Amino acid sequence: ELLYDKEKLLENGDRWETEIAENLRSESLYR
Repeated sequence: ELLYDKEKLLENGDRWETEIAENLRSESLYR
């Protein structure tokens, strides 16, 4: 189960990294 999740995360890692980074950036602007 953990291995499956890890593989899925790595698979979509690049896309999520950019989305998360943008979200964090916009959040920090409002703080």
